[in-house]
Amino acid sequence: MVHLGPLYLRKFAAFYLGCVSCYLLQTHFQLSAVLASAAVGFLAPSLPTTPEIQAAVAIGAFAGMCSPRVMPGHLHVLIISLFGSAVYLLMRPYFKGVGGKLGFIAFVSSLLLLLARAIG
Repeated sequence: MVHLGPLYLRKFAAFYLGCVSCYLLQTHFQLSAVLASAAVGFLAPSLPTTPEIQAAVAIGAFAGMCSPRVMPGHLHVLIISLFGSAVYLLMRPYFKGVGGKLGFIAFVSSLLLLLARAIG
C-alpha cells in the first residue's frame, strides 16, 4: 500500500495556493471570479513542478471562484482546500485525462463546504 501522506500534502498545498490566490484576487484586487481564476489558471502551467501539481493549482483556482459570501474568510479557503485536495486524491484512479474532471472536483469541494457550513 502506498503511503499517501506526503502526496496529499503536496496536493493540498497546490490546491490551497490556487484557491487562496483566486480568493485574494477577488477580495483584495476586486477582479471578477472569472478573471481571477483565469489569471491563476494561466500562471499554473508555468510553475516548476509536475503537471499533476499544476492541475491541483488550477482546480484550486476553480474552487476559489466560489462567491465570497459562501467563502467569506481564510478559514473557509482552508476548508475548501482540505475537501478539494482529498477529493482530487481519492478520485485520481477513476478520472483519466483532464476534461471536466477539474471543474467537477471544484464543484464537489464547494458543495462540501456549503454542506459543512449548513451542518455546523
